[in-house]
Amino acid sequence: MTGRVALNAGDFQAITLAGRSGVYFVSGNGRYVLRGTIHDLWQGRELQTLPEIKAAAETVNFGALAQMVPEFEPFRIGTGQRQVIVFVDPFCPYCERVLRDVAALAQGGTHQFVVMPIALLGPESMRVVRNLHCAQDRDAALKALLTHSFQTPLAENSGCEVAALQKRLIFARLLQIRAVPFLIRDDGVRQEGLPGNLAAWLAEARG
Repeated sequence: MTGRVALNAGDFQAITLAGRSGVYFVSGNGRYVLRGTIHDLWQGRELQTLPEIKAAAETVNFGALAQMVPEFEPFRIGTGQRQVIVFVDPFCPYCERVLRDVAALAQGGTHQFVVMPIALLGPESMRVVRNLHCAQDRDAALKALLTHSFQTPLAENSGCEVAALQKRLIFARLLQIRAVPFLIRDDGVRQEGLPGNLAAWLAEARG
């Protein structure tokens, strides 16, 4: 084997083999090997080489994603031109840390952080995510999220629709988000877990 890339779409890896051309796909248990073409429907193109597959596995089409974001009704922090999408759970301690960094970096005016709370840690997370989404005062909801102040529920709009929350969860599953925080830069690069240095990670963005 001369190269290997884990696909974030099931238990398969893309591999190249010494003395053989093309890309093969091997099952997680090593029993099945497939040979053929792979099409990335999100990018609308065929992936022919291992570097192309690696790039597709590690990035998303940010332009297409940004067009969908309003449907998720996220919170927005900052007014910069460079958007960064941040998935968090209210009770994730690493999310609390990344949100502190987000609030500080948003003051720089370069980035706008699109924050989408999702419930990955159980019923209490779901209750808080719904309460934040349905809050009558969105500024108070954002403050509660940033300060981790969930003891007193916020007043909610009557008949609040939660379709946006359902769409967030569906999209999180499509992205195979299993841990938060989960960030996506505007160059499409994904980061699962807390970056060692958020400012440095953002500075690495291409374009």
